[in-house]
Amino acid sequence: MLFIILVAFSALFVAGCAAFFSIKGLIVLFSGSSLAIGIMASSLEIGKLVAASFLHTYWKHISFLLKTYLCVAVLTLMGVTSLGIFGFLTGAYQVHSATVGTFENKIEALTTEKTAIETGVAEHSERIKSLTTLRQDQEQRVKDAGNYKAPREQAYKAIEEANLEIKQKEESLTKDRERIIEIEKDISELKIGMNTTTDVGSFKFIAAATGSTVDEAVRYFIFALIFVFDPLAVTLVLAWNKLLEARREKKEQEEAAYIASLKPVEFEGINAQDENASSLKKK
Repeated sequence: MLFIILVAFSALFVAGCAAFFSIKGLIVLFSGSSLAIGIMASSLEIGKLVAASFLHTYWKHISFLLKTYLCVAVLTLMGVTSLGIFGFLTGAYQVHSATVGTFENKIEALTTEKTAIETGVAEHSERIKSLTTLRQDQEQRVKDAGNYKAPREQAYKAIEEANLEIKQKEESLTKDRERIIEIEKDISELKIGMNTTTDVGSFKFIAAATGSTVDEAVRYFIFALIFVFDPLAVTLVLAWNKLLEARREKKEQEEAAYIASLKPVEFEGINAQDENASSLKKK
């Protein structure tokens, strides 16, 4: 009996969850008449389970036409329930997907900025090397000029300009490197936020393992859920009916065996009473 109760609870719980998510999904699809859609979908969910139980119990006693219609109705309603669940899960995914998209756009923008800054850092570094070489050449020119004033003045001017530009480039390099560190920190925080505040982030690992996109991985997962959700609810209801039928048959067999065990005793008692009555009459 405990197992029958467990199966009944599981059947009703799974069916209730399937109905809830299906109704939520249908309300999202037809949000203009949410109350009417909720009432209609609830009645259909109950009718589907009752029809499945009726088919299982009275399969041998109903006409072919009724069997056909009820089977088609149950299968169609299972499809409707699955579509409602698909709509609900897809809507929930799209909400998280939009959030993930926001994170990814920010990460992409920061990555682009980082790449541009790194390119500038490389250019500044090369320019500093060129200016350093130029300055060294001008210093050597000063040594080679000796007492000639004009070459020495030109060399000193070139050295001064090189030092000023080198100073500017080094200041820019310092700022750019600090900005790169800030960008890397921001990207790390965004990745952590994307994986902790949304459920879609975990699907990135599944997508990477299967060689598919995140959207495809989520779609396959949703299809797997709706493939087993409502069919499991209906089959559990049928299993519950089967257990009740088996229990009823077992109880009838036990009652029949008990009655059969009582009949000989009753007949012996009746025969004994008849013999006593006959002996009294003779006396």
